[in-house]
Amino acid sequence: MPDKRKEKLTIEKRADYCAKAGNKWVIFRHNMELGPKNNNKKEVIASASRQYQFREKLAKAGVEPEIINNYAKDPDLIQKSNKILKERHQIRELFDENGS
Repeated sequence: MPDKRKEKLTIEKRADYCAKAGNKWVIFRHNMELGPKNNNKKEVIASASRQYQFREKLAKAGVEPEIINNYAKDPDLIQKSNKILKERHQIRELFDENGS
């Protein structure tokens, strides 16, 4: 990867680079870089979203679905994010029921 320390790669640029590289470990590394920097709930949800967008862009760039599923998917992060979103939804429903 070219040394562009001051330039942050967009998700689309990452996906294009990975597709051109054609290396599953490059895909894995870039996917992990999009992961959470800490366990803050907002960061977990945002990271899961970034990784989802990355998988979509990889697919559009022509990366094989098997490689995407094996090297660009973090099941633990997805599970954490879904759990947080479910809890938020339940809390919102409680407030909606009590407010009516």
